[in-house]
Amino acid sequence: MKVAVAPFLLPPTDVAIHLGWEMSSERPVALPRRIDAWDYQSQLRLRAKLVVETERLCGDSGLSGESELVVLVTAKSTSTKIERCVFRKVIPRGERAELLLDLDMKSDWLGGRLLIQTQIVAKRPLPLGNTAASVVGAILWSVRHETTLEGDGGLFPTDSENFRETRPLHSTVPWMLTVDTADLDALFAAAVRLSLNSSVPAVSNLLADGNTKESKRLAKILELDVTRQLASIAIRSGEIAARTVEPEGDALGDVLRLLVARIWPAESMATLSMWLVERPERIEADIQEFVGAFR
Repeated sequence: MKVAVAPFLLPPTDVAIHLGWEMSSERPVALPRRIDAWDYQSQLRLRAKLVVETERLCGDSGLSGESELVVLVTAKSTSTKIERCVFRKVIPRGERAELLLDLDMKSDWLGGRLLIQTQIVAKRPLPLGNTAASVVGAILWSVRHETTLEGDGGLFPTDSENFRETRPLHSTVPWMLTVDTADLDALFAAAVRLSLNSSVPAVSNLLADGNTKESKRLAKILELDVTRQLASIAIRSGEIAARTVEPEGDALGDVLRLLVARIWPAESMATLSMWLVERPERIEADIQEFVGAFR
């Protein structure tokens, strides 16, 4: 439990060092600022090492060395508005402690920006004076990391189906994106759906293993196509053009307006509307550059 308490003595920030999150795999890599081709069926596994100068932390906080401290890690998804405690561990008493933070998150509640907060919290504080933390849950130290889950599945529902059975008129297309623009204030996640055609061998391989070279290439092409369709809808809509950019907005109109602002941060919607008619190749090239599908 974390609580808001009256001001109390805090230690300097260097009493603990977070060595950064890595994505767990056979070859761990540092958590990037953007995870491409995110899919809600994925599992997000992260690891990090936290080094805590426990004795100094307690001393500089005015706490007895017998105080019980815990490390808490919370994760918050901006698209689902869900925040959860995903890791908790007691810090061993002593001069210094090295802890392995191991997260394994089901990704059905993840999407948009993922904010990961690592905190050292007083579970049983034993204050040595009036200025020390005395309330259970007082936060003594914290650091935040974040990444953006850019893939289609992290932004809206994605499903797979056999188009030969469900969409016989389009049985050979690899995917179909459906966007209901009737209500631009509807939740983006409720208005947009991506359906993948499992009867196409390349798509079937992507669903089975997204880590192969071929699957990664197809995922990038998929991202390019989805981005192109969403950007086109946004540019053609006068209602979306009239909206201000809302980075935290989760309505369909807000998300589409933000997408355009990210691709073309220096251009007006009027300019983009003109380009769409007179210079469509510029629109296409800019989207390709933004997605980076062929790098």
